[in-house]
Amino acid sequence: MRRSPLYERLKTAGACFGEKMGFEATQLVRGRRGGRTPEDRYSFTRPGWFEAVGREHRACRTTAALFDQTSFAKAMLVGRDAESALSWIAANNVVKPAAA
Repeated sequence: MRRSPLYERLKTAGACFGEKMGFEATQLVRGRRGGRTPEDRYSFTRPGWFEAVGREHRACRTTAALFDQTSFAKAMLVGRDAESALSWIAANNVVKPAAA
């Protein structure tokens, strides 16, 4: 498995990991509470990750969040139609003037 440059920092923060595109990717960050190691626990009622996801959601809305997108695909588009192709792929107009 490949790991993100943030892997150790996220692990220390109590992250639960899964696999995505060959990367050991963060699923959620539980935080270490009461000396327990974070783990996924599935249930027919409220899943074990419910509270942790709620904390992450509130943090994104009220403070700041860092999203590790290391495992996401990257592509370099070149050529005369690159700009229009990217606008089509992104389903949005990405045309911007060049930075000075």
